[in-house]
Amino acid sequence: MDKAELKRRTADFDDTANVCGIRLDGPEELLELLYEDFAVSVGTFFHPINLDILLHAGIVTEEVKNLCVEIEAKVDYLTQNPTIVERIKGDSRWEAVFALCEQVRYLRQPH
Repeated sequence: MDKAELKRRTADFDDTANVCGIRLDGPEELLELLYEDFAVSVGTFFHPINLDILLHAGIVTEEVKNLCVEIEAKVDYLTQNPTIVERIKGDSRWEAVFALCEQVRYLRQPH
């Protein structure tokens, strides 16, 4: 894989983790955007194949990869419920996803 492609994948991965920084007390349109776009991004950029590419390139650690696999599974489960957008505020299952994304963001920062 060339450097440009790896850089794009890394940026898309980071953008997906960063979406979780959005507060859930905004307008309903924001919640729908988060629900739809975030779920698609997680399915794509936290997909095990993409995570393996980033792991082998040294972009993410095994710990970050495992957190992302957990996030993907939780988001996949939550998106199976078509009424979740109406209940996203304060939903502990979504809060768990966001907490995991915070861990990913922290672990991706240079220390």
